[in-house]
Amino acid sequence: MSTEANTPPLQGGLTMADVPGVFANLRQQPVDQWPDALDLSGIDRADSSALAMLLTLKAQATAAGRAWGATNPPEALLTLADLGGVSQLLDWPSLNETTTQTDGPRAGKGKTP
Repeated sequence: MSTEANTPPLQGGLTMADVPGVFANLRQQPVDQWPDALDLSGIDRADSSALAMLLTLKAQATAAGRAWGATNPPEALLTLADLGGVSQLLDWPSLNETTTQTDGPRAGKGKTP
């Protein structure tokens, strides 16, 4: 049973100060009662502790045989995940996948006129 529709987006921060409370709140329920995904569209600030929490929740859900994820991550969190090399673990796009070879400073390198 999906509970995603009943789960409002997380709001505010997901930083070192916020993560313990959010994590404890989610962990009060058994894994099979967690929503299918956390909607991060209301997050306005996040740090690496947010990634640690999301990776932990994903690992616990996977170990319990559940598909689980976090949707609508803010751009800053996508960037942080990409820099940390964990985008793929969270099923998020890598920033490298969203830019083309002609967009970056390396575009055209190795070509001779």
